[in-house]
Amino acid sequence: MSRMIRAAVMPGPRLPVEIREFAEPQIEPGGMLLRTLYSEVCGTDVHLWHGRLAGVPYPIIP
Repeated sequence: MSRMIRAAVMPGPRLPVEIREFAEPQIEPGGMLLRTLYSEVCGTDVHLWHGRLAGVPYPIIP
């Protein structure tokens, strides 16, 4: 059974951000998986949440 990881997901414009679990991705040789300790919301994230950017394929992991 693969390990599970968590990510913040924006399901669509003006919807609450959700914490969802995903199977840990396979890492290619020479690649790495980083653990995020802190994060912040940037201006683009705000525009995404308001639905101001056309063509965004929701849900997304901002």
